[in-house]
Amino acid sequence: MNIMKIRKHSVIPVLIIVFTLFSSCSQKTETDWSVYELKGKVKKYVERNYEPETKFGEWYAGEQYEYGNHSVAFDSNGNYTKIDFINEKNELRKRTIPKRENGKVIEEFKYDEDGQLEKVAKCKYLSDSKVEYILYDEDGKEVGSGKTFLENGRISRRDYKEFSDGKTIFEIRMKFKHNEDGLVSALEQTDEDGNVENYRYEYLEFDDQNNWTKRLNYNVDDSKMPERLVIRNYDYYEN
Repeated sequence: MNIMKIRKHSVIPVLIIVFTLFSSCSQKTETDWSVYELKGKVKKYVERNYEPETKFGEWYAGEQYEYGNHSVAFDSNGNYTKIDFINEKNELRKRTIPKRENGKVIEEFKYDEDGQLEKVAKCKYLSDSKVEYILYDEDGKEVGSGKTFLENGRISRRDYKEFSDGKTIFEIRMKFKHNEDGLVSALEQTDEDGNVENYRYEYLEFDDQNNWTKRLNYNVDDSKMPERLVIRNYDYYEN
């Protein structure tokens, strides 16, 4: 296993931990607000990733990363309506829009920055705690698949594969732990070669609705310095 491949895998938690993890084919609980670990009637949140800097014992946002930034919008019933992936200049990179049936997401349409369809995820609900999804490209060719496992309404494990010409080119398994507040606190990530990386998440600040606004992402193998400082801003529906 070469270093470049390990590092490619190591950025995945930053990109998946919120938007991909909680978007594609998650079993319907009470609302998508609860699946996204949100409190109150969130209309939209924007999440941005920065290089962490510390001064006088406090963490501050340094340079903003190009990748990992996104926003998620919800309707007034708590169903997510779109996910926008943005760069460090707040320019749209990609957009995901769901299709629902009886409240459940049955498909997700994934578009590029020009509004052209790139991929479609189709979901199959195998049980109350297990969901399967298959990813197709714009020509209808299968390019990925995976399964999501839930415990107590929270995602506990996610498996994912990518295909090219009928062969698996990338495979990963993610196992999640949650703290007493229901937030993801740790992630164990295993690739197709059995390499394991562990991550932990430290929540620093919360707003008046008790939704987190500042978080540190650590690679446990080098936990003295966090890899990223993540900041969220929320808009709420009026009660």
